Amino acid sequence: METTSIFSPSSVDCLVEKVSNIFNESDPSSFFLDKQWITSWLSTLDELPDIYIFKNDDEIIGFALLSRRKAITFPPFFEGFLNQRGQSHLDQIWIEYNGIICRKENIYECISALLKAFFKDKRNLRLTVSMTTDFKCWQEAISEAGYISQNTEVLGFKSDLSLWQNEFKKFEFISKNTHSQLKRSINTIEKSLGKISFSFASKDNILNYFFELGELHKKRWNDSEEGSGFDNQSFVQHHVNFLTSNSQNIDLVKVSAGSETLGYVYNIKFNKTVYFYCSGLNYDITHKHIKPGYTIHHELMKHYRKLGYRWYDFLGGYARYKDSLCSVKYQFKTLTIYHSSGQFKLTQIAKKLISFLTL
Repeated sequence: METTSIFSPSSVDCLVEKVSNIFNESDPSSFFLDKQWITSWLSTLDELPDIYIFKNDDEIIGFALLSRRKAITFPPFFEGFLNQRGQSHLDQIWIEYNGIICRKENIYECISALLKAFFKDKRNLRLTVSMTTDFKCWQEAISEAGYISQNTEVLGFKSDLSLWQNEFKKFEFISKNTHSQLKRSINTIEKSLGKISFSFASKDNILNYFFELGELHKKRWNDSEEGSGFDNQSFVQHHVNFLTSNSQNIDLVKVSAGSETLGYVYNIKFNKTVYFYCSGLNYDITHKHIKPGYTIHHELMKHYRKLGYRWYDFLGGYARYKDSLCSVKYQFKTLTIYHSSGQFKLTQIAKKLISFLTL
């Protein structure tokens, strides 16, 4: 029989101690649910999320981290966030492949237990599960419990590095047009700037590369709606924690052509997959035939193929280079779950009222 216990941990160490066994025995679908990433994120928070611990006959089978905030001030109703804080500046440390931390065979029963425990408190209006790929399990549990949900979708992109045509020295899934652009870009770079080379950060200089990437990232994204995470102290501190404790599984790569820096790439290696997390590119190189993003990722894909990695995952969000260099498109879904249609309608009325009052 599944049971759920809810704790408010006093420290990260206290939280980890309670679930250390399942942390070590779980089957995370990506690095986002791995112990190093989660504890690095938690260490940036002034207020820790609650921990929901799921047991079967007194054996811990999984856990979830949930934060709550007020969704409606009066009467007081709350919304919950799985593995997030529900505050934009804290959640700029984004999460994908989101889910419950457990063994694969226990995903459905843990989801069911979480929904039951969360909505047992009648003040809890809705629960948001951002960017999950386990949405079939979530939808089954939601339907079984009689709840309702709103879903939004984001495309993800990844490349199967085993699909290499040795006789032609190319990936079979990349179109003839993209290959022509890549060839022209590489030839132009090497003719005008010099030979393309990679420099992988060591444990001693990994933070130097990270902050150099950050300067290029800020130059590109500071004027965007969300801005650059490198201007966000919580984002920066999370990655400093993560890089210093997990450098052996991270490639921070400086890409050069002759003496010119083309950019930096931040990749995370987990199992047989390389995840592209972010980059900082030199957009001062403006030659019309040079495509730094396409070129850098394509050359890195070839590098990781030789090392025996199976997948190069660009993660979520559309970009033309991802579309051109991928072999597989997949879906992330963000689920907003309500206990009842009445609660959903109440939320819609509150939104309309707030919108009217702020006109």
